[in-house]
Amino acid sequence: MTSALARRWQAAAAPAITPATDGSPPPLSYAQERMWFLEQYAPGTATYHMWLPLRVAGAVDVPALRAALDALAARHDSLRMRFPATVDGKPVLDVAAPGAVPLDLLRAEGEAEARDALARAVAVPFDLAAGPLFRAALVALGPDDHVLCLTMHHIVSDGWSTEVILAELGALYDAALAGRPAGLPALPIGYGDWARWQRALGSTGRDLDYWRERLAGLPALQLPTDRPHPPEQTSSGAVHTFRLDAGLCGALAAVGRAGGATPFMVLLAGFQALLGWHAGQDDFGVGVPVSGRGQPQAEGLVGLFVNTVVLRADLAGDPSFADLVGRVREAAIDAFAHQELPFERLVGELKVTRDVRRPPVFQVSFAVQNYAKAPASRLGALTVAPFDVAPATTRHELALYLHHEGTGWSAPSRTTPTSSTRPRWSGCSAGTARCCARSAPHRPRRCPLWTSSSPANGLSCPPTPTAADPARGPGC
Repeated sequence: MTSALARRWQAAAAPAITPATDGSPPPLSYAQERMWFLEQYAPGTATYHMWLPLRVAGAVDVPALRAALDALAARHDSLRMRFPATVDGKPVLDVAAPGAVPLDLLRAEGEAEARDALARAVAVPFDLAAGPLFRAALVALGPDDHVLCLTMHHIVSDGWSTEVILAELGALYDAALAGRPAGLPALPIGYGDWARWQRALGSTGRDLDYWRERLAGLPALQLPTDRPHPPEQTSSGAVHTFRLDAGLCGALAAVGRAGGATPFMVLLAGFQALLGWHAGQDDFGVGVPVSGRGQPQAEGLVGLFVNTVVLRADLAGDPSFADLVGRVREAAIDAFAHQELPFERLVGELKVTRDVRRPPVFQVSFAVQNYAKAPASRLGALTVAPFDVAPATTRHELALYLHHEGTGWSAPSRTTPTSSTRPRWSGCSAGTARCCARSAPHRPRRCPLWTSSSPANGLSCPPTPTAADPARGPGC
């Protein structure tokens, strides 16, 4: 598959990015421009907030933390960006001079109180015009027990950026403690240079032609729900998490190896099969985020680089799971070969008829979040661990995120309020994966999970097995 990808991506090579030298203000990237307009439709909410909460073991030196946060923002221009509007209502980009990053110091009696305090802090709206769009809160649970939460607007950051932030914040914190330079390598470019380069690209015609043809006539996914859609799209949602264990993941990996497919492709095929059965559709789109960092100079930057490609499901003819994996493999290779076209441009070029109740082009997203490293366990000299702070927001009707955890996959799913059967949906997802792994040569729709249940009444599945039959797994 690697050689096939290399051949298909060869034509997509783009010129290197060079830093600006004329002092002119950078433009918004396409993603930032769309994010700005989306924020105007949902002001005062946390829909487009990102937060990174960490339980910190050990005494925290607050002055060193402040110095590290300030140095991080000084290093990355995106963390100092703000987006005022012109008199005719169009956004422009302004990069503030380096200064102090807001750091709120809070106290809490126990985890529940800390979680509530940080949920409130995360939900405080950002002012895109005035900034800053990056802030921190430190909750003291005890002298050697804290929770640090970094919050930023999505217009200045993305998932990959959080790895960069954690690694550099740790180095800067240690340096501040020791009173020495951090020794971080100079950044070759800034985010503004990348945005300028993106705007100047003139080689997206090939990609645009591909996506116009690939997505022509794409129908919306009509998942059955237990409540009607609200009159306008809402960001309210809820999270439910399930797990695919090591044995199941190994079986799915074997299915992929047999067809030259990656775990991402196998998992997406199972997800498409489940969505198609629930909706009674053979044709629909699933949004898949891609890093958007195809240029080496962008890898160490903080900013909104992530792009979205739409993988069109093809379940026509009731294919076997192995055949469906093959279809997903080919669709994914082609889509990733045309991933440089910003989704924001695609939406405009497709002239999609907008439904204010639903997202455009695709309604469901799927992501395998395997950034370069495992979750951080150190922040410089401090030991850290994840801390759950989850305001219930979602940008799609259903979003499935898969995190590899060494012995399996953790799968948090976010849904809108129109789906109240989230635990049953999660059981369906795990059960579908088991059926597909065991019966790859057979058709997913013949799986006992589905033949014994009807999608007509919403996201329903057979009951999970009892203790007397534990080997079947959820819904199998």
